[in-house]
Amino acid sequence: MADEQDSRGNIDARIQVEIAGRTYTLRGNRDAAAVRELAGFVDERMREISARTNTADTTRVAILAALNIADELFKDRAAGPRSARQRPLPCAHKARDTELCRILDAALAI
Repeated sequence: MADEQDSRGNIDARIQVEIAGRTYTLRGNRDAAAVRELAGFVDERMREISARTNTADTTRVAILAALNIADELFKDRAAGPRSARQRPLPCAHKARDTELCRILDAALAI
């Protein structure tokens, strides 16, 4: 896989990552190590949720992981710019996961 240049001359790198046991080839002009770190974070979150919810449905786990990550992001934004640097990454909480599962079940039942 060769890297390509985009219309602005930036190198458009192809980076392979593994998430939930599947390999994905991502394209972009970000540092490969940073992209792999992000993929590792998503993979870890999906594995945690899969274990807690006892489900192997990758789509369901991915949606729950996305909701958890978005929830953390919104809380960090609401808390202000300094708070994100002062506290460790928040952990997913079982009660929140249960509520997100309930919401997802209701949405998928439609």
